[in-house]
Amino acid sequence: MPLVYAINVGGTAAVTVDGIKYEEDHFGRGGTPNSVTNAIDGTTGDALYQSEKYGVFSYEIPVTNSTYDVRLSFAELYVNAANTRLFNVSIEGREVISALDIYSEVGKFTAYDRTFKDIVVADDALTIEVSAIMENPTLSGIAIFSANGKLVEPPPPPPAPKTAENPGADCTVGNLPGAGSLPDSPNLPDPFTKLDGTRITDKGQWWCRRQEILQQAYNYIYGEKPTPPESVTGSISGSTLTVNVSDKGKSISFTATINTPSGSGPFPVMIGYGGGFFGNGIPSQLQTILNRYNVATITYNPYDLGAENGGSGPKAGKFYDLYGSNHSAGLLAAWGWGVSRIIDVLEKDSRFNASRVGATGCSRFGKGPFIASAFDARIALSMPVESGIGGVPALRLVPRIDASGEQPYHAMSYERWLNPGSLGAFTNSNSTSGHQLNKLPIDTHSIIGLIAPRGLLVIDNPGIANLDPNSAWVATKAGQMIYEGLGFGSNIGYIGAGGDHCAWRSQYSAPAEAFVRKFLAGDESATTGSFATSGSQPNVSSYVNWTVPNLSGQLTVPASN
Repeated sequence: MPLVYAINVGGTAAVTVDGIKYEEDHFGRGGTPNSVTNAIDGTTGDALYQSEKYGVFSYEIPVTNSTYDVRLSFAELYVNAANTRLFNVSIEGREVISALDIYSEVGKFTAYDRTFKDIVVADDALTIEVSAIMENPTLSGIAIFSANGKLVEPPPPPPAPKTAENPGADCTVGNLPGAGSLPDSPNLPDPFTKLDGTRITDKGQWWCRRQEILQQAYNYIYGEKPTPPESVTGSISGSTLTVNVSDKGKSISFTATINTPSGSGPFPVMIGYGGGFFGNGIPSQLQTILNRYNVATITYNPYDLGAENGGSGPKAGKFYDLYGSNHSAGLLAAWGWGVSRIIDVLEKDSRFNASRVGATGCSRFGKGPFIASAFDARIALSMPVESGIGGVPALRLVPRIDASGEQPYHAMSYERWLNPGSLGAFTNSNSTSGHQLNKLPIDTHSIIGLIAPRGLLVIDNPGIANLDPNSAWVATKAGQMIYEGLGFGSNIGYIGAGGDHCAWRSQYSAPAEAFVRKFLAGDESATTGSFATSGSQPNVSSYVNWTVPNLSGQLTVPASN
């Protein structure tokens, strides 16, 4: 039968295999692209099988109503044993593959094809869906054949609307290359250089460059934070804040504890990641400062949204109940999504000033507010404390300047704070060698750039080597260069002082109060922007080969649609 259309799933370019041209990835929804450079057995067309899409995804390929043969191409690029990845495949609503285990069929790095005949399409689109049993489903190629059918190109989709949560959502971001085709860069990449290789020249261009960084963050490190759900409602009764979310036919509810100052407000709000570190998420010394400025406080248990259940197996928690246990989002993205939904509720309550919201926490719950703030532009102040790996420390630098600290691989193998299917392509070892972290096109200084120009105070502990304090210092100093380029250099600060893990030190109080006063209380006269640490201060210029640009214009937040 003649070819109608073929897709190089997860691929950024067309490839030809056995005379069939597989076009670059098109018509898919969801999932994460990935690629490798390993040779593929069982085929002369390695390129098709070296790319994949994994996760929860589907394809809606527009075709004329007819009968088709469909060939699906697979290769196991990740797991190393049988009964590790199992998934189902449906075409036009009918399950055609049950509990596929590619490794059991052909092993690793080997082409595996299945053809399904007489697929009847009566709704103008051929639908292919995958569903997980264990680990993420994967797919490398789709080829559609028909005697009399043809492909009908649909009109391009309208751009996504801008939101206060993501003011660059309507910017177009091109296909991102697979990990194997990225250049090697031991230095922290230039955050001002766009995907097309040109450097931004105007501050107004930052929002679309920011969107590129955000998509790279989802794709290469953290997994994807879903777009705002269809419905968020909530209520506050006494000290209980309830959040109700509905999206894609499913619903969840979760609660947080809220303490409101006396008076009518509107009150600024500080959200503390609680449940084990800093007790209720906000230490008493910080609570005293917040009380001074009539700041309401929320204690949020992130484990309710995403449970820590190790480095493999189905993910658990209410976020994954809503979006699937194999959703690409790592725990930090899932936890941050919960913070965003709390803010949705605050926006609808006149007692609170939702434009003056902060987020804080310590240790793994310091990683959380750092990423929540990067992924939601409504958070006015981020105050991560002793965040360690997966938080502020620059990933590519940890093996070099914090060799005795916690290594990047641990942020996936110990607990899936990051997404193994994303960052796993860049590190395959728990040691300081055997990784490809230098291929990361962004690093945590770029994540700091996602927070700019909002307030960011990094609080760290140089006395604990396991927290990777040298990499945290360099990342924050490089992030300061982004703030400076945008004209807001004093909106970022760093304070480091040795002591017990997650114990508030007197050195923290003055900079913390200044940032609270400026970004939550709205007092622009507060002096922020200091950098101080009792530990070492590696020279950022040793790890950065770009300079702060002289950008024209003003940085103003785009209006939401």
